Amino acid sequence: MNTESFIDEIIANPLDDSLRLIFADYLEEQGDPRAEMIRLQFEMKELDSHDPKWQKLRRREIKLLEAHGGFGRAPAVAKVLGTHGGFVDSVELTVARFVKLQDELFEGAPVRDLHLKSKSRKFDQVRESRWLSQLQGLSVKNNEATDNELIRLVRTASLQNLRTLSLDAVDMTSGVVSELAASPALSSLQHMALKSYRIGSGACAALCESTFVTQLRSLLLTGDQTNESLQMLAESPNTEHLEKLIVTGTWSNTGLVALQSGPYCRKLRSLTLRTHYGGPGFHDGAFLVDAPLPELRELSLGHGINDRILMQIIEGYPELEVLDLGGNLIGDAGARALAQSPLLGSLRKLTLTANQLTPAGARAIAKSPHYRKSLKLYLRSNNFPVSEVKRMKEEFGRTFGNLGQHEEWNYRYRQAGR
Repeated sequence: MNTESFIDEIIANPLDDSLRLIFADYLEEQGDPRAEMIRLQFEMKELDSHDPKWQKLRRREIKLLEAHGGFGRAPAVAKVLGTHGGFVDSVELTVARFVKLQDELFEGAPVRDLHLKSKSRKFDQVRESRWLSQLQGLSVKNNEATDNELIRLVRTASLQNLRTLSLDAVDMTSGVVSELAASPALSSLQHMALKSYRIGSGACAALCESTFVTQLRSLLLTGDQTNESLQMLAESPNTEHLEKLIVTGTWSNTGLVALQSGPYCRKLRSLTLRTHYGGPGFHDGAFLVDAPLPELRELSLGHGINDRILMQIIEGYPELEVLDLGGNLIGDAGARALAQSPLLGSLRKLTLTANQLTPAGARAIAKSPHYRKSLKLYLRSNNFPVSEVKRMKEEFGRTFGNLGQHEEWNYRYRQAGR
């Protein structure tokens, strides 16, 4: 086989990764540097994007793509979002353009990840596409599709190979989620994101009762979720394999305590809980120091997290690698607690934007024996005048705290509101 016949074979069999690795061996024999690109993209797929090794490979991948390009082609109006195994793999199109150009798209590249956007009267024609069976990822956003249109889509039998599904529709209701949870076509899903302000706890109940949820590794559920939603997730045996959970809603300590102490969700490595402003939020006692989630390594919370709750997090989860507490109530006392804790040394990323730190709190972190310059630290929108920002940059390095000149405006705004 020559290069062109390899390309044709891979496009004709997009789900067969082994062909791409065989192609890499062939390219290496020909002295083609794109062999390296194919192999490192496979290696990156097995790593977390926060992993320093992934970041190193990503830099190398960009250099190879810039110097030599990849394989496969997409219509000029399609936005290429990513490549895998050397080939165009992920693209974004409007619904109307997808309906018109789908044959050109799939005949030119082994696309497996499709992102559809923009409102269109042709949305129902998407489910009629003969190419859906080769998709492993499907995203619908900014589409304003109706409940009935979305229901007909998730019932489509040709979606049987989907591993990732994302539905982002302003008017989508819990009824769509109930139909989705009952669809046999989605039995292979591993990652799901459902975004709508109108999704309530009934949607969560339907998912917790669905048998395909047992395959899920990540779940994003926005809308008006409640303490009851978190309790259902923690008590459903179908969620025992979840590794990543992102939920927005209105809850308090009751829901967070239920999630930590429930019999399931014990394999969670990443947890994001965002509460609607105006809700009760979290308060002291939110974290169970003696019964934490044992595998948790990434945590993102808002709003209402104060210094005392941060100290509970430090005590209960000393092995966190990513901690995002942006938009909370953390001040210098919390910063000093972090500075004194070995947790600071295990973190790869720490986000404290839009809190109540002063330069004293930032300096406490910078001077901690546990602080590492490799830490991605975000401190924007705290109580820093621009003059102090400049001094800290000079003292601790120009990238310290991801601080910018717009801090002056934020600082003056806060001072004016006092």
